[in-house]
Amino acid sequence: MVLSRHSLIRDKPSKSELFKLYNNESMSIRETAETLGCSKDMVYRALNEYGIERRDHRMKKSQLRDYDLSFLKREIKNKGYNRVASELGVHNTTLRRYVKKETLQG
Repeated sequence: MVLSRHSLIRDKPSKSELFKLYNNESMSIRETAETLGCSKDMVYRALNEYGIERRDHRMKKSQLRDYDLSFLKREIKNKGYNRVASELGVHNTTLRRYVKKETLQG
């Protein structure tokens, strides 16, 4: 069986999943593409087709900043990344990256 290049590339993401990751979870274009298993170009095209406005990358603000880092770490220790991410309405990768970044900066 021979796989073509096109069979390895995922179809355009749905508007709802794209909006959730890019807007609600404040993922970057690259993070969104990785999470959805598609290319950055596909994310750019889908944003344009769905009329979802791109953020100025300098204005990115994670909703996780509303929580104290020690609180997040305590919750993760007690419940695990998946459960805490689900309760906060973010992807577990977003939570992991945020905690890692804030820990390194602090």
